[in-house]
Amino acid sequence: MDSHNSWRYSSAGVNSSVGSTNNIPGFDQSTVVGTGVQGFIPGNESYFNRIRSYARPNDTTTGQLYPNGTVELMNSGDINSMGMDYVNKIDDTKKVYYNNAIIRLGEIADFFNQLNLARCYIRLIVNVNVGTIKYGTTTLNAIPSSITEFSFSYNTCPFNISQAFTNNPMAGVTSVRASIGIVRARANDGTEYVHNFKACRIYAPQVLLNPEKEKIYRMNNAQKVLVWKDCFSTVLTEQGASSQVNYVISNGLSRLQGILAIPMLSAKGNMPTAISGYSFGPSLSPWASEPSTTSPLMSLYNFNFYVGGKALLPSNLIYNFNTFNDQFLGVNSLNGGGMVSGELCSGAIDYAKWSNNYRYYYIDASRHDEADNSPKSITVQFTNQNIKPIDIYFFCIFERSAQIDVVSGQLNML
Repeated sequence: MDSHNSWRYSSAGVNSSVGSTNNIPGFDQSTVVGTGVQGFIPGNESYFNRIRSYARPNDTTTGQLYPNGTVELMNSGDINSMGMDYVNKIDDTKKVYYNNAIIRLGEIADFFNQLNLARCYIRLIVNVNVGTIKYGTTTLNAIPSSITEFSFSYNTCPFNISQAFTNNPMAGVTSVRASIGIVRARANDGTEYVHNFKACRIYAPQVLLNPEKEKIYRMNNAQKVLVWKDCFSTVLTEQGASSQVNYVISNGLSRLQGILAIPMLSAKGNMPTAISGYSFGPSLSPWASEPSTTSPLMSLYNFNFYVGGKALLPSNLIYNFNTFNDQFLGVNSLNGGGMVSGELCSGAIDYAKWSNNYRYYYIDASRHDEADNSPKSITVQFTNQNIKPIDIYFFCIFERSAQIDVVSGQLNML
């Protein structure tokens, strides 16, 4: 998790990049210029720990906490000790990092977790987010004074760029170009670098059954029913301060299991004035932790979801941590949260995290479902209690089912 108490917001970029930021690694012991404040400036400890896998201190004379000393991004000789897959250190100004990712199909879609043994043909299309940002900076706090490149496949920036405080690795840098790609990377001068592993691979287990057991399995599972969870998402943009919202999320979904609302500052709220012609929300910012987190302190008042015109909560309310804890307790767990299934622990978000920048609004709709397959409309009502305009991302989790012939692989939706 990104530290819940290290965020800051600045409309003018004073002592931080403009808008929502959560990218100061560790702690900075320097004086805050222009304020006279001495001592520690809160930093993102989680971000600091991630940086440690990419960097090492090469100056221990400062007597300050790492990474306040000068830092050298590691070269290929450090790979084994630091656990990196592959690093191509071009020179002191260009470094290309390659990470080989192993992704379980079950993490992409719950369908694969429920498939079990079957002979079937599946066409899988995976969309990935790649892009580039290039900007010039004239001050130590890395305000993007001139953005010359800014493009991503989807509306998120998948990496953070370190804040350039004094004695920080980014101090003194006047131009930054950061990008993420699949297989290929391009430097400022247009040079393209290609990983030696040029194609994706998919691995699937092949099971050879004893003929007698295969016969029994085919007889018992000739028409196997699969039940899995799917997701529908949409976004409601630029809801003004103190505005009352009544929004139809979907006109018809059946077997609803849960609804998640994630509030974010809008582009207008994050960057009141465009910088060099660019204005973007925190999910697209390389200086913010969104969308790995919510925007900090996003408060929704008189909050409720309606499914088929029926309220999921007894009354419109100020959604607080107790409500979140009650609604989220049984998600991905058994026996009311006593046994955890999968990687998610229902208690991973405590009061301090939820009160800051992990303020998710979740409703367990499975408790209210009428157990029929008739599509129902889904509506949300709330008041934006914030003084900035916000965007709300909605994710509706619902059940789908199909019947599969384990021999032919024919799939019939139910």
